[in-house]
Parts: sequence; C-alpha cells; structure tokens
Amino acid sequence: MANLNIQVEEQLYQKSKQIFEILGMDFDTAIVLFLKQTVREQGIPFKLTLKNPESIQARKDVENGHLATFNSLDELLEDLNVD
Repeated sequence: MANLNIQVEEQLYQKSKQIFEILGMDFDTAIVLFLKQTVREQGIPFKLTLKNPESIQARKDVENGHLATFNSLDELLEDLNVD
C-alpha cells in the first residue's frame, strides 16, 4: 500500500469533505475512487477544457515537443515560482 500526501486549500478540502460525508465516504475513499476511475477510463475521468489562452498555448507547446525538463523537484518548483 502506498501513502499519498497532498496539499490543497483548506476551504476546498472542507467543502469537498462535507460532500463526501453526505455521500457516505471519507476523503481518502473519494481519492481512491478517483484513482480507480482514472485507471478504468485510461485518463482523467471528467472532461478537461482549455478555456484560457495560457492553457491553449501550453497544449500547443506540448504537442510541438516544446517541453521544459528539470533535473530535480527543486528546479521544477523554482521554475513554477518564477513570475
């Protein structure tokens, strides 16, 4: 069994936790359901859309092979935090 440690905004966590409880499950069970459905669908189990120009450009970059590579997690995080 693997352990998963994620960080989400507190408000998002609390609101989603309330919904999961109404559905009769805890947060961990909901995440496992998401992962199982991802495997079953062989992709993200909901529609993804590109509604803003940055997302559209990022997708074009990926399709054209213009990808950033990083040698470590620190390099990736540093790149993500650059304004």
